[in-house]
Amino acid sequence: VGQENYPPCIRKLLEDLAMNINVPHTGRVALAMYLVNAGVPTERIVDYFRPAPDFSERTTRYQVEHIRAKKYRMPSCATMDSWGVCVADCRCGSPLNFRDAIHGRRLRHLEGQKKA
Repeated sequence: VGQENYPPCIRKLLEDLAMNINVPHTGRVALAMYLVNAGVPTERIVDYFRPAPDFSERTTRYQVEHIRAKKYRMPSCATMDSWGVCVADCRCGSPLNFRDAIHGRRLRHLEGQKKA
């Protein structure tokens, strides 16, 4: 998944980290869960967190590997909103659904089923 397909909340978290803004714990957890569930390798995820003012490679790697091992699922948009990390009304239900929603993949898939 290319960053151009990331939902606004995830792009904002990545932008904040890149600008050395201290992202709150809930934002970091949400970002790590999104990236793990999107199939991003651990090394790349750790690299995204490097610009954080309080970055610790050991802690970051542990947290990412823990999320991966426990197979934590991405929280819903409602949960993301309650955590204060939702920045848009994209109506996709979950950040992992965003790419399909913007590209209409679900609609094309459903249209293909109707024709069969």
